[in-house]
Amino acid sequence: MIFGKISLTDDKDLSPTGVQCGHWPVVSVRTAHSLATSFTSVLLFQEIAVKRLSIVASVFAVVALGCFFSGSLWARPMTLMQKAYHTSPVPSLSMLIKNNAPALGLDAEQMSVVRGWMQQNRKTNRALMAEIFQLEQTIADGVLKGMSVDELQAQKAALFEARSGLFDLKAQCVALMKNTLDEAQWQKVMAMRDKAQRAAESSFGGNEVQSFLRVAPMPKFMLIVLMHHAELKLTATQNEALEAWRFEHMNRWATLFDEVLTAEKALTGDAMALADRADLLARYDTLLAKRREMAGMSLACRDNMQKVLSDKQWAFVVEKFDSYR
Repeated sequence: MIFGKISLTDDKDLSPTGVQCGHWPVVSVRTAHSLATSFTSVLLFQEIAVKRLSIVASVFAVVALGCFFSGSLWARPMTLMQKAYHTSPVPSLSMLIKNNAPALGLDAEQMSVVRGWMQQNRKTNRALMAEIFQLEQTIADGVLKGMSVDELQAQKAALFEARSGLFDLKAQCVALMKNTLDEAQWQKVMAMRDKAQRAAESSFGGNEVQSFLRVAPMPKFMLIVLMHHAELKLTATQNEALEAWRFEHMNRWATLFDEVLTAEKALTGDAMALADRADLLARYDTLLAKRREMAGMSLACRDNMQKVLSDKQWAFVVEKFDSYR
């Protein structure tokens, strides 16, 4: 076997997470992500794999993509802040401001505005968050069970509509909060939010499967094949068929993965800076289109893999995927 156990370490001082693959050296996630999403580097990984005609030879490139959010291979429950960011890249500020009212020096009028917003919109906000998580779960389960194309399209449309609605609601909240606070108070809120987000990112212990699902809620079976290659006992013909698929689509997938993450970060910053609402929503539509393309690629990969693998191998892949999410 070419590679050993994959282990991810979580360093509490926020230093880069490391990946150890058998006898390969430890590589930081920042370096791994740059390599995996760089067009030139991906081609290099592909060239190496072509020469060996083996999926395993290029496992590092795919695992590096999955590791971008990872702190350990085993998942820990998401905090409320992580769930809020997962459902929409626009920050949730009302609760942060309310909980830090004394430190911010809010007066009675300001507190009234904050509380009024929360009372008026809390149920809608939480309902949309719950709907998004439920739709993602339904889509993931449905794809595994062979959901029809029409039903899948309906579920995806509902998911995109819910995300767009939550984006709009949270953008309105940001605008109201900034208009309510003075400049000094607003800067304190931004510092508090940055600190809270860094803490949330460092404490989140998701795994590779969950990292991919965060970007597009479709099964990522290729990663399971790479991680459990030896157990699957693929034939040379199966190896070549799966490699051909991966070579054809990996560059585009890596590009979309990076673009979605970058777009989310930019949207968050611009929403806090009170950028034009119409422009933000237009950019969010572009982001959703990229998520949709990634979802389509994942489904095509699923269909191809099911044809290549035996029934027993396919059942193994589905079982392993379900155990990681």
